[in-house]
Amino acid sequence: MANIVWHAKLKMLLDLKQENLGQDTIADLWDFLYKTDRVLAQRNVPVSEREQLCGGACRDAGVVAWMYLRQQANGRREAVHERKEDEERHKAPMSDEHKAYQERILRAARRDRAGPGCGRRSTRSRSRTWAWAGLLRHAVDPAA
Repeated sequence: MANIVWHAKLKMLLDLKQENLGQDTIADLWDFLYKTDRVLAQRNVPVSEREQLCGGACRDAGVVAWMYLRQQANGRREAVHERKEDEERHKAPMSDEHKAYQERILRAARRDRAGPGCGRRSTRSRSRTWAWAGLLRHAVDPAA
């Protein structure tokens, strides 16, 4: 997901975190764009034909990354990439320290034969299953 969208037809950079998308000259711009995007989706118009592109990291990298709009139940506005590989461009790389911590958790769990369901979870961005702190605690001290 991204917060900055380039609308190709309107030739505007839209900031989803700002009240009126950073465009004070057009009233109710979000409502108009969101409703239009929903109508196009209902009519099976491809995302690539909805004129909304990533205006953040993808645009900076020179990549054409099409997006669609959605709004969470809490009112949060989001622009979602059509393809997952475009979404990956926005994620910060994992630090070496964080990688070492996760490897340590997995080694401890394997060593102590922690069973499935002991605090394991799968991340969306990787096919590998990463363990979290609950697994380490369970693996080191099964009574905990």
